[in-house]
Amino acid sequence: MQNVLFAVNYTDANEGSFIRALTALGEELERNGSKAVYLLPEKSKSFDWAEKLISNGSSVYFFKDSFAGFFKTVSTIKKIIKSFKIGIIHSFFTTPGLKLAVSFACCGNKKLDHIIQMNQPSSGNPVLKEKLADLLHEPALYIAESETVKNSIMIQGKRSVKIMNSVDFSRLEAVDSGIKRSDITDNENQKILFAFGQDINDKGIDTLIETIKEFDKDGRFILMIVVKDTNRAEEEIRSIFSEVPDFVKLVPERNDIATYFNLADIYILLRYTQGSPYTMIESAYLGLPIIYCDDENKNELNIPWSVNISFADKKALYEAVCGIANEEEAEAYQMSREAKEYVVSHFSLGSWVYEIISTYKNIYRI
Repeated sequence: MQNVLFAVNYTDANEGSFIRALTALGEELERNGSKAVYLLPEKSKSFDWAEKLISNGSSVYFFKDSFAGFFKTVSTIKKIIKSFKIGIIHSFFTTPGLKLAVSFACCGNKKLDHIIQMNQPSSGNPVLKEKLADLLHEPALYIAESETVKNSIMIQGKRSVKIMNSVDFSRLEAVDSGIKRSDITDNENQKILFAFGQDINDKGIDTLIETIKEFDKDGRFILMIVVKDTNRAEEEIRSIFSEVPDFVKLVPERNDIATYFNLADIYILLRYTQGSPYTMIESAYLGLPIIYCDDENKNELNIPWSVNISFADKKALYEAVCGIANEEEAEAYQMSREAKEYVVSHFSLGSWVYEIISTYKNIYRI
């Protein structure tokens, strides 16, 4: 088994399921006698998950994804390749600049394979940096996180294999018992709708707020939105609605995300997504019903107790919310069990790690 460099442009302060998956992959490589090396964005230096990687003895390097830092990044990658006898570079969340830097570093090295993880369809008209990168060192393989993404890559004549995302379910065992449902609503009859809103418009939060504002005249629901910056989110909401409605509860991001999932009654994801969303898998594992914006990638998950709706259909959204809220307790319990069993069977971390390792070993047989 060859040594692997993970070139990772992940800039979220919370480790999420992705960093858990990447760390598990690195640990499995080490158990197989290979070396895992991490190249991370400089912005992540102060993040807990990056510091944890370093404290655990992992080989970690940093890069700047900018024109000014380009040649230093190339030099760093070359140094890693030589020092650790790297045979595979696996890129995640790659940008045209990072892809070009990897290609520069790999240029002329025919024994070195570059694998790119893709969570969104490949552009039919790649920018100049990507074209140059392919000329310098064509990636050996693309790993697509959905069938839609895979097809977009294959159409361009590039080699691709589909491996869907996975979740380290043990991550969802961490819950802050100090945060209570009463912190969100003091009305025990209200149902809590849960959504992520790092970008109010991009996440479809404006549509969700409009829906509750227009249809929920009896105040049956309260909307709990996870945001990166509560002050900025308030400003964005006020710019649209002139106020933050009483039924909106903004809460800060946290790594023990199960704390919020466990408070909620329904998870809503209106954003169009390209890959397989971690949050839908996490929600199903924790027994939470899901309403999501209809697209091929999320449909591909086939998660039980999930309802898809058209993005702009506010009436259908409200009807779906009410339909779930009105379900009998016994029926809801049974559906939650089915959903959890399904995601454990299809999206476990161990299976994902096995598939990636197998891909490393069989790059040219796929």
